[in-house]
Amino acid sequence: MIHAGIKLLGVITAFMFVTGCVKEQPVTTFPSLNEQNLQSNKIIAVYGKEQITGAEFSEFLAVQGFLNPDAPVNDKRYRKDSLYRFIMERSCADKMSSTKWVEDQTNALWKQVEQAYNQSTRKRAYQTLQIDEEAVKKHIKRYFLTEQYFSEQLTTKELLDYYQKNKNEYTNVSFQQLVVSASEKELEDVESMVKSLQQGKSLQEVKKQYSPFIKFEQENQFVQNAPLTSLPDEVEDSLTNQQMGTIIGPIKAENRYYIITLKDKDAKSFESVKDKIAAKMIKMKMSHYIQDELQTQVKKIDVS
Repeated sequence: MIHAGIKLLGVITAFMFVTGCVKEQPVTTFPSLNEQNLQSNKIIAVYGKEQITGAEFSEFLAVQGFLNPDAPVNDKRYRKDSLYRFIMERSCADKMSSTKWVEDQTNALWKQVEQAYNQSTRKRAYQTLQIDEEAVKKHIKRYFLTEQYFSEQLTTKELLDYYQKNKNEYTNVSFQQLVVSASEKELEDVESMVKSLQQGKSLQEVKKQYSPFIKFEQENQFVQNAPLTSLPDEVEDSLTNQQMGTIIGPIKAENRYYIITLKDKDAKSFESVKDKIAAKMIKMKMSHYIQDELQTQVKKIDVS
């Protein structure tokens, strides 16, 4: 089984509080849940042979409001998205047995909650949201059981294939760049300037020769440890298969021409980024599960 560690995963995860859970605001205001259409016995969703009641979903929403006080828990669109997440977590977590990893992750995350919210803040939140500590811990654990469910579907081959296809995501480059502005008519001058540099002429010589025709915007700017994927697409493509010391250009991007001398390239090993890839692929699998499976399985939704 491949785990991604303690990571709360973007849009599809129910727990979006990690960054906000480090420092508590002086006064945290928790949302008040509108339960008018979430009556205890009301069936608000049907998927397969299973049913979701208003009480079950209300508790889930309340926990979202506890973990992320900015969550728009009364917004119709947010509720619909949350309902799909709730169904995913319930259906997947129920298939799993708890493990030491799940217990460790749950406990570690709860410690983050305690660091963010003191006892009086937690008590106030429970009163506002009409939940208790047991409910919060239950849903945290259910999330990690869900992550475990999807992590068990990941294979090393899948991770390695992703790494090979997306290696630029995990490659940093250092280079010197010369950025110039020139019209299409002046492109020949830019190309001639690059050839002069490749033949060993100094920047000073080249600048003296070509400055009457070309506007130099950046001269020998050094860029260090930039992720390849953070660069303009044209620059990324040009640097992908180049060797150190190569002078590359002119590369047209964003209405400018780049002349680049590649100084260093650091492609991180598969082992060093395997956990990051696993976290990303777990998110993808969760998203696909909601879009491809639940969208067809859910027969009824009423969260208005």
